Amino acid sequence: MTLVEVLVALAIVSAVAASIMVLIAQNTRFVAASESQLLAGIAVDKVLVDALARVDNLDRGVDQEEVEVGGHVFFVTKTVTDLGVEKLVRIDIAVSDREGGQTLASTTTIKSEDRS
Repeated sequence: MTLVEVLVALAIVSAVAASIMVLIAQNTRFVAASESQLLAGIAVDKVLVDALARVDNLDRGVDQEEVEVGGHVFFVTKTVTDLGVEKLVRIDIAVSDREGGQTLASTTTIKSEDRS
């Protein structure tokens, strides 16, 4: 083998190694993002179940709180509005990774309430 052939072979091996490192880094970022979205989905379900299970009427307006799920702290924004139909309210819940950050999970539902 000549020196040129050895250098070409080393260049090819280094290019393959660099490609493998990039793939590993992308996979790691994907797993971390997937974990955050999964845990945010659990957080939104938790807040939704709490709101639907309440016997008393929900406070109208926007409520913000922190919820911890799986060691991660998420910021939850819950908005309760009247629908204009007797005894029905709309509940919007959004979960983000930090206050004012990207919304990772959200849901909307309707609840019947007794307004006595």
